[in-house]
Amino acid sequence: MRAALQIGLARGHRREPTASEALLWESLRDRSMDGLRFRRQHPVQFTRFIADSCCVAIKLIVEIDGGYHNELEQAKRDREREMMIAERGYTFVRISDTDVVNNLPLVLQTIQNTARNLVSKPNIFDASTPPSPAERGRGVGAPKR
Repeated sequence: MRAALQIGLARGHRREPTASEALLWESLRDRSMDGLRFRRQHPVQFTRFIADSCCVAIKLIVEIDGGYHNELEQAKRDREREMMIAERGYTFVRISDTDVVNNLPLVLQTIQNTARNLVSKPNIFDASTPPSPAERGRGVGAPKR
């Protein structure tokens, strides 16, 4: 999917969120969870995937699954997409839309626990300062030119 098309789709999803997406977003927006910045309907770079919610700094994706995600074919596509995105270092939290509506505190605790585990993992780059474009292109320990 071309980037411009993907961005357009993401914008459309932001304008018309599902009830559960809107409810969860109210709890994640404005750095409400441990100061982490979440983005909603975020296109994941170098993929065709648009995440329901994403914290880029710690590579955490939160997906809200409606009932159709239980269908065999959709569940298979979800697993394949999740594996592809996980290869890029992302962690997924999948939550049913009914859990968001019926048990939001538990959903938020699950997201927060996952986020805190990711924050506590050692990282080769300081999360507060992303690597420069030149650093991203080099392997760890590669000599500077």
